[in-house]
Amino acid sequence: MHRCALGDGTEATVSNLNRERELAAANSIHLPRKMPRPEPSVVADAAQVLEFDSLHAAPSTLRHLSILVVDDDVNTLEMIQMVFETHGARVTGVTTAEAALATLRRARLDESYDLLVSDIGLPGMDGYELVQRVRGELQIMARRMPAIAVTAYARAEDREMALQSGFQAHLPKPYDAEQLVATALRLLAKAARGAR
Repeated sequence: MHRCALGDGTEATVSNLNRERELAAANSIHLPRKMPRPEPSVVADAAQVLEFDSLHAAPSTLRHLSILVVDDDVNTLEMIQMVFETHGARVTGVTTAEAALATLRRARLDESYDLLVSDIGLPGMDGYELVQRVRGELQIMARRMPAIAVTAYARAEDREMALQSGFQAHLPKPYDAEQLVATALRLLAKAARGAR
């Protein structure tokens, strides 16, 4: 917001709506519209239904998987949690890298996580250091728990830095829920193939 002088000598406060819209867009994800599932009317249409199901992840696609989500923005954290829970995953959300490390240390005793989804711009320890410590200190490798960087840092060098740090995917904001789920499924399938 900024102040400006009006012709009659008074001042008014004017918000910079364009900048506010840019910031909102950079820190948002888009939930998918509910798409109707096509009904097969003849045998040829059955292939279309199968293709539709594979492209639009059925709600059970992530069933029984545990996902750790790290984002300091509570609204974004809740949105990501909701997207994965809608697809059947068990989701733990934390707001700091330190809390994520503590969660992973505790999980090593009982259960493990199948996927890490983390913002880069976290307070204190950032997402780059988090994934480096997960891979180094905790020895949780990508074939056991792949990691997705979800971030407003969208330059090519940001992507490269994320991949070099130990993430397997870089998803710049704004992204939609379908992109997030598709990226998760792709990484989990690749990890499963690598584990065989």
